[in-house]
Amino acid sequence: MSFVYPNFLWALLLLAVPIIVHLFHFRRYKKVLFPNVRFLKNVQKQTQSIKKLRNFLVLLARLLALAFLVFAFAQPYIPVDNQTVSQNDEIVGIYIDNSFSMDNDGKQGPLIEEAKSKARELIKSYLPTDRFIVNSNTTMGQLPVNQKDAISFVDNIDIDKTTKPLVDVVDGLNQSLTSSGSNKKHLYLFSDFQGSSAPASSETTDSNLLVTLSPTQPIKNNNISIDSAWIESPVVQLNAPINLVIQISNHGDDALNGGSLALVINGEKKSVTGFDVEGNSKTSVLVGFTVKTSGWQRIKASIEDNPIIFDDTYYLSFNVKASLNIMAVNGSQPNVYINRLFGPDTYYALSNQIAGNIDLSELETTDLVILNEVTSLSSGMVAAISDYVSSGGSILVVPSSIPSQNQLGDLSKILGLPKIEQTTELNTKVGMLDLQNPLFDQVFKKIPDNPNYPSIKKYYRLNVESVAHYALMTLENRDVFLSESKIGTGHAYVLACPLNDTWSNFPKHGLFVPTVIKMAMNRSVDYPLSNTISNRNIFKAVPESRRLQGELNLIDGDAEWMPVVNTVGASPFIDAGFDQLRAGNIALQTADTLLQVIAFNYDRSESKNTFLSTSDIAAIFPNSTVDVMDNPTTYVTETVSQYRFGKQFWKACIILALIFLAIEILLLRFWSTTVKQ
Repeated sequence: MSFVYPNFLWALLLLAVPIIVHLFHFRRYKKVLFPNVRFLKNVQKQTQSIKKLRNFLVLLARLLALAFLVFAFAQPYIPVDNQTVSQNDEIVGIYIDNSFSMDNDGKQGPLIEEAKSKARELIKSYLPTDRFIVNSNTTMGQLPVNQKDAISFVDNIDIDKTTKPLVDVVDGLNQSLTSSGSNKKHLYLFSDFQGSSAPASSETTDSNLLVTLSPTQPIKNNNISIDSAWIESPVVQLNAPINLVIQISNHGDDALNGGSLALVINGEKKSVTGFDVEGNSKTSVLVGFTVKTSGWQRIKASIEDNPIIFDDTYYLSFNVKASLNIMAVNGSQPNVYINRLFGPDTYYALSNQIAGNIDLSELETTDLVILNEVTSLSSGMVAAISDYVSSGGSILVVPSSIPSQNQLGDLSKILGLPKIEQTTELNTKVGMLDLQNPLFDQVFKKIPDNPNYPSIKKYYRLNVESVAHYALMTLENRDVFLSESKIGTGHAYVLACPLNDTWSNFPKHGLFVPTVIKMAMNRSVDYPLSNTISNRNIFKAVPESRRLQGELNLIDGDAEWMPVVNTVGASPFIDAGFDQLRAGNIALQTADTLLQVIAFNYDRSESKNTFLSTSDIAAIFPNSTVDVMDNPTTYVTETVSQYRFGKQFWKACIILALIFLAIEILLLRFWSTTVKQ
């Protein structure tokens, strides 16, 4: 037991006054003469003993009434968690979770409104001179404010895409209280305490920190979300069927039957597909469509599911080119097989150029560069090709039919490609293909038991020692026939023989067409279909962004802002920021020219209906005291009063003082000391 005002206990010395009065009764007695008192002696003895008992009880009642009155002024209390009560003004830390999961329905409406209502009541329960630090996921590091401003801060908190780990929230508030000079540190956390990921333990060692949790749980743990989407084929072509796979998750226990998925392409609603998904499981919905116009495609897939709606929409974007640009850099004459492959089809724009006379500006829009029987390149051309590959381009190195001691040695050294060495005359065949490589994806409907792979008459041995590469085609003697090297975000392919039927039948074989075409299509699908909004929203930009840095703008509806452009190697990357970003298809453009469409989606971690228990949260803060304010019958005001002043007993002292005072009055009024004859 402790006292808020222990100095008042000196008033207990006043208890001596009624004792003195009782011991030294100064009342004067008046003598009354009777003719004979013999008959009154027995009555006098009885009255005197009863009077002594009554006076003692009256004295006891007075002493207890006065003692409890003194105790009431001293305000006795039992400290909460051994914390002493301070009469100084307090600074209280308050956190209100405004993440997407707080948009769920609780017993009193949305969880966020329930949390804000409790926070307002909490603030009003403190003294007018106390101050408050009110934080949310979007406002951290606030300065202490008075009651009125604190309530205003609470009123302005809305649902936002930002999430904060519980450790960061508590550590941040603790630092704010420390810097504000608060000795008694008390934090109130209003949240659903969603446990989407295993929380890390706090390094805060402040044993004076008291963390009070106020859980706000949804009345029903149901939520349907679109988690991800992807295109089945790695190659997207104009007027060709596209299969889009959309993954839908059910985070509740109840199954959903008869759900509908809507697909919107470039603002036009294309289809509605039904789906079913069992409780706590996932399903994949396949949606087919055809792109009939070239350019950047804006895809929006959506479902209907209340009350949590942030994860009901998923955005994607990709570019469908009107044509693929192929540059054939020839050592002497153009190759007949390359002309036959790309020449007749208007979808492919083939440009034949002679080594040493190349327009390097065309590399920026080229999808595949074929170095056809080129034995050497200038230093400027080597640097340009190196930048082109590093920024996402693809090259195919076809060796010369005239043996040379050092074919493209400088380029091979800079890019780390296999070296083209001595000629080997050997009748053999391609014995193995790396069918797991995306280059051969969907090339074969079914692999025969004895596949008819290309035949080889002679080839150059590729030295792949100490070189990072993938053997896409391997000969029967395990020599590499076609290799792939990944440089930056680009691809470099090296063939072991020229495209000449005197060396092999590969240029006439059925594998030749899909293999080379897939090389050309690598760059068209180089950009991700979607991005997740996080603290760092950096995405790969189209090559033109590198030379248009000061003129670029990101546009989302009416919002427009200038991004930060960084160049990594030869590839431009754009930092889209965080505060301005919303889920959707964001346009990157300069003036009125659209350069790129980037799809952004909210993080799906808030979709899960898993919540931390009190023991889980206490384990996060092993060095602090963690308490829970979850009793629905206990008002916030009463809880705050206990935290502020401990478990108080001054009201009980006043009641007891009044009771003993009433007992004294009753004793004096109704207990007579006379004895009737």
